[in-house]
Amino acid sequence: MSQDLHNDLYDFIAVLRAGSLTKAAAELRVSQPTLSAKIKRLEDKLGASLFIRKSRGVEPTEKGSWLFEQLSGEYDAIETAMRKLTDMQEEVSGVVRISAIDYAIRTIIWPKLKDVVKHYPKLQIEISNEYESVDIVSRNFDAGVRFGEEVALDMISVRIGPDMQNVVVGSKEYFENKKIPLSPYDLADHQCVNLRTSTYGGLYEWEFEKEGKSIQIAVNGSIIFNNAYDVFEAVKAGYGLAFLPEDMVQPMIETGELISVLKDWCPLWPGLHLYYPNRRNPSRAMNLVVDTLRYSKEPS
Repeated sequence: MSQDLHNDLYDFIAVLRAGSLTKAAAELRVSQPTLSAKIKRLEDKLGASLFIRKSRGVEPTEKGSWLFEQLSGEYDAIETAMRKLTDMQEEVSGVVRISAIDYAIRTIIWPKLKDVVKHYPKLQIEISNEYESVDIVSRNFDAGVRFGEEVALDMISVRIGPDMQNVVVGSKEYFENKKIPLSPYDLADHQCVNLRTSTYGGLYEWEFEKEGKSIQIAVNGSIIFNNAYDVFEAVKAGYGLAFLPEDMVQPMIETGELISVLKDWCPLWPGLHLYYPNRRNPSRAMNLVVDTLRYSKEPS
């Protein structure tokens, strides 16, 4: 591909994203007539009209939409790679403080960030285990982690993990003398290991859904913890049932050490998202952390 064609395709993407030749020209720092001429040159090369010019901007033609879908992801990948290369060559320093639950820390945040700290010795990352809805601004955190992308209007949300599912599990030993529950209401006949959340000080109610019906069950049990991994240890030891992330318990389900029940009642939830204040000029350290944690679905 010639450099001129590469540049023209980049300009085409910029115009479509801006929705206007005038806005795109300002972003690209060229004159509107120059940009218009470049787009016309591209259309002539391709033998296809890419835009419908309107009084208040432009709209893509069918061929323009198709070309954008083919190219935009590739150009985004190039820009991301170039930005990361620049970050690798330049020194990144500063402190980034993150509030998250232990599950997010152990499965996503630390596995992804541990190598970043090695490459940037002047970067300091502080990760705090918090089982509560934290006001990250007042608590002086740079970012927080929660399930789902809904956040306050002044926040930005970035997905850092895939959709997930909690499942009800108990040990093989526990079920030797207990009936398998067939519905969430049967949990009343079982010992369950509870999780206390800091936000409200109450016990977490297990959430189920089937055929459009959602229910929350307050389970009973003689053991209560305030983090998921202690709950997991108690369940492995046969002290009752627990409602835990599937990927945490799946290896022991596969070996038969744990038994999963009520799977058809367990809903799929939006994955973990990083949220942080919408600032005009975030630090390079913050940008590096966000880009590192950003979830990218593996090709199937």
